[in-house]
Amino acid sequence: MKIRAFSAALCAMLAAAQMTAADAALDRGLAVQLASSAGDTHGHGHGHGHAQGHSSQSSEAAAAPVVAGALSIGPAWARASAGPAKVGAGYLTIANSGDAADRLIDAASTAAERVEIHAHISEGGVMMMRRIEAIDLPAGGSVELAPGGLHLMLFGLTTPLLEGGTFPLTLHFEKAGPVEVTVTVRAPGARDGGGHKH
Repeated sequence: MKIRAFSAALCAMLAAAQMTAADAALDRGLAVQLASSAGDTHGHGHGHGHAQGHSSQSSEAAAAPVVAGALSIGPAWARASAGPAKVGAGYLTIANSGDAADRLIDAASTAAERVEIHAHISEGGVMMMRRIEAIDLPAGGSVELAPGGLHLMLFGLTTPLLEGGTFPLTLHFEKAGPVEVTVTVRAPGARDGGGHKH
């Protein structure tokens, strides 16, 4: 009887120790998540740094157009990244209501090591993705950056792009200067800023 009682007590002690270890591991994981959320940094024209999803921002605020002088920048969005992928793409619409043309000449984000302006160009009957120096914004016109056309390539993602999250993106215009927008991350198969799939 004493042996059985001792065995039961020993089993209870081991079970309690295992539960304590599991709770500690869970607490450590939660602490890492909280620290990660608290460590958000905002990009102001620099492509380097640690970026976190700004999930605290409302989707309405992220979708609201950003106005900079004569330019109105529509909802900026990106597709969620796949697994360990280190590249992503950003899309948006830029309307120029002014009397003078402007150009999008560069972009940067803390979510990626560098951001490039890209276009799909036909070469020998084959559509190829190529980097371009700028996007012309005609007076009184608008330009859409969308899948299969003009877009912003994000290279060296500093953190995965998770559906529902957001990250800052700074657009550099030849005349309007730097303008920061908030990019909303949509589903991997999204075709537009509303998250519609194929």
